[in-house]
Amino acid sequence: SYPVNLLLNQNIFAVPAMYTGKTKAKLLLGENYTLLRTNLLERQIRSREHPDVATKLLVTFGGADPLQLTESFLSNYIGLSSDNVLRKISIRLAVGQMNSSFKTIKLLSKQLPNCCVLNGVTNMEDHMLWSDIALSSGGSTVWELSFYQTPMVLIPVSASEEKIVGHMEVNNAAIIIKDPIKTSFQEVFERLNALIENKEHRLSLGDKAGNLIDGKGAVRVIDAMRKFTN
Repeated sequence: SYPVNLLLNQNIFAVPAMYTGKTKAKLLLGENYTLLRTNLLERQIRSREHPDVATKLLVTFGGADPLQLTESFLSNYIGLSSDNVLRKISIRLAVGQMNSSFKTIKLLSKQLPNCCVLNGVTNMEDHMLWSDIALSSGGSTVWELSFYQTPMVLIPVSASEEKIVGHMEVNNAAIIIKDPIKTSFQEVFERLNALIENKEHRLSLGDKAGNLIDGKGAVRVIDAMRKFTN
């Protein structure tokens, strides 16, 4: 039970049925109440220009990346033929400080002049705005990428992330790929290649993601608190 007056669950899959018979609180649920970091909200522009052909890819799999997706992505990416469209784009790999494979990732990246490895990033919003497409796991970064209307290919790495990316998929706001390591990332590369040259699809994904997260979650939470105290 939840003996409270207000209950906040900002997960995009949160619904009232989750709390039936468990609380009498006013429910603040879902993406309308997503709390974003202040430095994201301080930006004056959240919309993006979608080029005819995408040339910039952001890859981020969280702080620890327990499934070592970053290393696997790079290992398989190196095996792509030199004439593959994906080999011609600029890539930024945001690697968390808890990633145990950082040294290997750094060594692999030295074989790729188009790939820049970033460690311990504190200005993630700059890299999100820089990108034309993002390849990401399915955690809270999805909300931030959505706020910036970023076309996304998402890989869930936990049960909770499955729910998040499932919601994105239902809303046609992202492309979802599960268990990419089993196929040596081939499905990931195929979907990215298709997105690179499909401006219309990127625009659609970005718009629908942006419609889910408008950045006003904190304002709505504060408003609910004020109404309750008054």
